[in-house]
Amino acid sequence: MIGTKSVKNTIIVIVLLLCSIAMNASPAWPGVTKNLLLKDGTTVKAHLNGDEHAKYWLTDDKRIFAYEPVNGVYTELSEVPKPKDFIMTRPTSRIGGTVQKVSGKRKSLVVLVSFADQDFSVSDPKSLYQHVLNGKDYKNGNFNGSARDYFLAQSQGKFDVTFDVVGPVKLSKGYAKYGYNNNGRDAAPEEMVTEALKKVASQVNFKDYDWDGDGVAENIMFVYAGHGEADTGEADRIWPHQWSLVYYQGYTQRFPTGEANTYACAPELNSNGDVAGVGIFCHEYSHGLGLPDLYNTASSGDYGPAYYSIMSIGSYLGNGYKPCNYSAYEKNFVGWVKLEELKSGEYKNVATTNKNGKAFVVYNQTNRNQYYILENRERESWDIYYPVQGLVMTSVDYNSNTWANNTVNNDPQRYGVAMHQGQKGEKLYNYTLSNTSINANGTLNFSITGTDTPTPSGETTVFSESFDNCNGTGGNDGQWDGNTFSATFNPDNSGWYCDYQGSGYQCGSFGYPNKDYTLYLPQFNANGQCKISFKAAGVESDNATLSMVINGAAGNPIHLKKNTLKGYNGTFDSNGTTTITFRLHGQIVLDDVKIVLTGKPTKIDGVVNVIPTEPQKVYDLQGRYVGKDTKSLPKGIYIIGRKKVVVR
Repeated sequence: MIGTKSVKNTIIVIVLLLCSIAMNASPAWPGVTKNLLLKDGTTVKAHLNGDEHAKYWLTDDKRIFAYEPVNGVYTELSEVPKPKDFIMTRPTSRIGGTVQKVSGKRKSLVVLVSFADQDFSVSDPKSLYQHVLNGKDYKNGNFNGSARDYFLAQSQGKFDVTFDVVGPVKLSKGYAKYGYNNNGRDAAPEEMVTEALKKVASQVNFKDYDWDGDGVAENIMFVYAGHGEADTGEADRIWPHQWSLVYYQGYTQRFPTGEANTYACAPELNSNGDVAGVGIFCHEYSHGLGLPDLYNTASSGDYGPAYYSIMSIGSYLGNGYKPCNYSAYEKNFVGWVKLEELKSGEYKNVATTNKNGKAFVVYNQTNRNQYYILENRERESWDIYYPVQGLVMTSVDYNSNTWANNTVNNDPQRYGVAMHQGQKGEKLYNYTLSNTSINANGTLNFSITGTDTPTPSGETTVFSESFDNCNGTGGNDGQWDGNTFSATFNPDNSGWYCDYQGSGYQCGSFGYPNKDYTLYLPQFNANGQCKISFKAAGVESDNATLSMVINGAAGNPIHLKKNTLKGYNGTFDSNGTTTITFRLHGQIVLDDVKIVLTGKPTKIDGVVNVIPTEPQKVYDLQGRYVGKDTKSLPKGIYIIGRKKVVVR
């Protein structure tokens, strides 16, 4: 009768204890293959997978190998290696579900780093990188645009960053001392960063790179001499990534003119031995603007949107010299593009967002954290190597935990962000897409048909959870004892979390008898007075209680009726992103959670306590009203609130 214990418990503890930024990295370059030397002297051909968190090699027959630095050989593993470090939460100023405006003229520090055994391949690397990073319409050899060109294009001039290049500085150790593999990740890249910072501190005013006035320079970049591991598979090389010194050493690196914390790094050379393009640099720098990785960071070899996004392997397009444009989702995220909500009708001559065209959004009206973004993509400029052209759709299923923990697309069954080419007849919640076509000038036409389902009495639904996908036993089928509520929890919406959670029959089960737990509901966005309603029951105990906490303000506990689902409601004010938790004592069953904007003026201070609702009317299967008290009814199946309920 008890739900399954969540494996997220350890991660949640770390998130609460530490305030830092998630470890972000570039994924393995697709197609990196080599013959691995094994302990017995034989070799096996395998493909590089993973990222800085955990890297491994995969053969065509799905055997998994990892490098063993002590013996210099590869060892077969029974499973994909887990990341060595749990990924931590981002700072609250960079949480990925809401728009984070990044605009104006900015400066970023770039430190060039060579090693005791590896110099830059060019005689004047500082001059080279001043052009590669800052050049206007920069074209030289393989280069067809600088990093500054890239961000000017993405922001349509709203974000103008100048990269101040210092160095190169030579470190005291060879590259392998910082980059060798240790339990699935690089051993000491942070030592490269701290040593290099100390060497350039006298040349740098860190206040110049503090964008928000907190005394800490933003997103310092490092370019290190030689190759990286992500596109070569060389185990002693540093894998490009972004991380935080606070997590590494427990504190920021302090200097007379300011402090350093978050950093990112990229290699000088690509796998061909040429100076690498700006793709990896722009991917890692974009993490500093708040964007999460969109490939599977749990190292499954799943690239998520793949070449559709620079936050996956779109950074590798054009061999890294022509990373794809930001998607409309990513541009909206950093405040460079506004989304227009779609209505039924025809849309003609829609240009790309790089040409001042519009991007459109369709929301799930029962959960506005789920939505589709529609935009036009044209194979030109930074999108010259884009996989498709025409209508591209991004589906978003926002969950504050997965965004903060950089695990947006780690569940293949429920991607947080997915991208694909829009197709005629495709369903977008209550709408249908049709009549898609591309004009000769590259603009786009399409039509949308359908309407939103209105909510009665002027109310607007902002969140709804039916639990109808929960296919266990217990609750609505009249069963409360024995092996109930033990099926895998499968709600309509992602974002639910409790240490113990499971499925009953079209209801959710949370907690454990006589124990205290916190149940986290999915976050939602609303502005105004809201009403929450739900059904709840205690399981085999009259001692089960529930109290509602909204944005930290707690109401009084309610005592739940044993083995009987009863309706409750409460009213509260919402101002933007809202977090609701239920403090539980004992095991409880929950069903039909709904939150609506009432349309009434906000006037409530704190939380209005949850109160029982009037019993719902009960109907038999012929639709006849039979009263409100199920206890007085004979055994059978009845309709309550449009659901079948078994009375035993």
